[in-house]
Amino acid sequence: MSGTLGTIYDDGAWATILPCSLPELTAPIPGVNAKYILTQDFQQAEASYAPAPLNTPYPKADGTLGVSGETWAGSDAYNSAGYILVEEGPLRDQGGGVVRWTRTYARVPDQHFDPCQMAFQFPGYLAAGNGLALLRNPFTRTVPGTIEYTYFLAGTNTQAAVQALEKANFVSEQLFLWPRPTGDIPLPNEAFIVNYIWSSISPEPTVPTLETYVGWVTYGTNTIVAQPSQFTRWMGNIIRREVITILPA
Repeated sequence: MSGTLGTIYDDGAWATILPCSLPELTAPIPGVNAKYILTQDFQQAEASYAPAPLNTPYPKADGTLGVSGETWAGSDAYNSAGYILVEEGPLRDQGGGVVRWTRTYARVPDQHFDPCQMAFQFPGYLAAGNGLALLRNPFTRTVPGTIEYTYFLAGTNTQAAVQALEKANFVSEQLFLWPRPTGDIPLPNEAFIVNYIWSSISPEPTVPTLETYVGWVTYGTNTIVAQPSQFTRWMGNIIRREVITILPA
């Protein structure tokens, strides 16, 4: 610390990590007034520094449930809110072998939505009777859509953990399928994706049937997924899934 006339006193106790700023909370997601990010500065002797593991919780007020071996007082409220470590910032030289850096903690965000526009190929219609009569051809149109953001926490940053998370939470695009009555091939199967849909009175109706899909269009109460879900890293081991939905036409 500093004394009078710029004199600097050093107690030499730099082996143990200690916070040197108050926590700062920010709301990083546009349109969402929620404080998902917590940043705080720390100091320690560079020789004693070791990066903390990602997913480590913000410690409780008694110093527990944080990084193993660290005992600085945290906050019960931040711990119970679910703030976990997502980044150790770069080390900044403070002189005398001491470094300062910023730790970033985050909590897994709730689901939220953004507007978008999306080009989608809508199916053609075939009427079933003695044969299949053409009612309309497939067409592509750019329409309004909604991006649904959902967040998941991976336990580790390994290929197996990330793939397991994606597999468990993958959302397929809307497929128009001709399942055929054999029952031997599970759906969906790309060999039976079609651009036309037809009636349930046909011996081999599509999924969805023409009647079902026309009901979706008529009542406007069902949305369809425009493309396969996309996964990206948000912060640390928090993975964000994007799903775009549109109204059928």
